[in-house]
Amino acid sequence: AYDMVCYLIKKGHKDIAVFGNPKNLKVDRDKLEGYKKALQENDIRVSDKYYYELERTEDWELAVKGMFEDRHVPSAYFGICDSYAMKFIRIAQAQGYKVPEDIRVVGMDDVESAAYFRPALTTIHVPFRKMGIAAVDNLLQLVTDEETGCIKTIIKHKLVVRESC
Repeated sequence: AYDMVCYLIKKGHKDIAVFGNPKNLKVDRDKLEGYKKALQENDIRVSDKYYYELERTEDWELAVKGMFEDRHVPSAYFGICDSYAMKFIRIAQAQGYKVPEDIRVVGMDDVESAAYFRPALTTIHVPFRKMGIAAVDNLLQLVTDEETGCIKTIIKHKLVVRESC
């Protein structure tokens, strides 16, 4: 999340919208922290016009539509997952905005449909298969090796630039 938001900032964006449910979902909390850290390290204030902490995941679509109704149009949207980014594009288009001409949109995960969606989604490729294999290997080592108490594995991600940004 941090790397993706830094990418948007380097592209000249300061008004970057994000929506998440950090109280109930740790993954949202972590991604929102990365978002805030990237803004703060680039001397950009986290704006309540574009930063939304939702109580329920079901409120996401209403919150996005509400942002547009309030005429708070970001220059970019950071989707904490690709499905949110793709939904955001459809809502923005229904409001008369073009992606990437009016609003740049990015996601995270690099789900297969992101490459075939129109516009094709700029995203962070997260190597889920490799993460799963590492998790099982680490768990087996923890169970079978009494001298191992903790294992930390870092698996690299990569930015995939496509049409949406």
